[in-house]
Amino acid sequence: MREKHLLTWLRPYKGLPQHPEATPFGRAAITLAHEGIRLFLAATSTSWTTVRAGQWIQTEPRPIDAIYDRYASRSLPEHYAGLVRQSPDTPRGNPTNIIRLCSDKVETQRALPSLPFPAIESDPNDFSPQLSTWGKAFLKPRFGGLGRGIHVVVPGDPLPPWGPGAVRGGSEPTFLQKAIEPPEGFGSLCVRWLIQREPTGEWIALPPVARVSEQLVANVHQGASAFPAEDVLPKSALRKAQSIALDAAKSLQSMSSGPIVELGIDLVFDRHFDPWILEINSRPSGRFRSLSEIDPHRFQPLADQAVMRPLRCLAALT
Repeated sequence: MREKHLLTWLRPYKGLPQHPEATPFGRAAITLAHEGIRLFLAATSTSWTTVRAGQWIQTEPRPIDAIYDRYASRSLPEHYAGLVRQSPDTPRGNPTNIIRLCSDKVETQRALPSLPFPAIESDPNDFSPQLSTWGKAFLKPRFGGLGRGIHVVVPGDPLPPWGPGAVRGGSEPTFLQKAIEPPEGFGSLCVRWLIQREPTGEWIALPPVARVSEQLVANVHQGASAFPAEDVLPKSALRKAQSIALDAAKSLQSMSSGPIVELGIDLVFDRHFDPWILEINSRPSGRFRSLSEIDPHRFQPLADQAVMRPLRCLAALT
């Protein structure tokens, strides 16, 4: 069987660790090479890296079978455009139309009307009256990430139609999302489900990770603590939330222009432990690295498998 060549687009890196075994992608490249899958990494359109004999080596661009898109396209649009121009017709996971849809929190919610999302208001002219009805909401950047630019607001607070978002120094439209009061005893609680595809095409839900904070925004990048969700939430609530996350993934696949290989679905829980989808990430992290610091024996293998599974899926489906 011919060796499959996969290319991973990554944010530009300032040098790689000396030993590939020190990074998730390095370990993945070593393992997958034994399975007939050669993994290349690219941060620009002219410089590729791969692993041979346990060492990083630089290599020239070459024909490939599929692309695993992990690039910071909103932060570095010109660099990203150069990568796209180099391989415009190569199958990509996740596909461009899903990445674009998930980057827009408002359009994502509109595309999945049958799933439970907190109510939103995207028209700045209606921010104030809607907030008066809800009593409390989150003012969010429409395309933001990493918890940046999110504010809890109540009637009388400023409601700017534009604010900081995912790109540092940039500005983007805002929207209001009704606040879901967390279960008693939590300042804030958000759970990430990493939903991935097996090489058979079957969806799998990895163990969920809870982000817990005394602040009103639970984001690891903003100081929240990560825990196995099963340690902090009832099993019945987790089963219901997992079912919703899988339904979301399957619904998005039906709209996709190609194979979706993974999604990160963030859910919150209300006072009755009913789940609500906050957002869906098309270039997700499973947060297993954070848990690996707590229990490396349990979670490091899980983190490595989470890196390899979408690559195996791409190789099988292309």
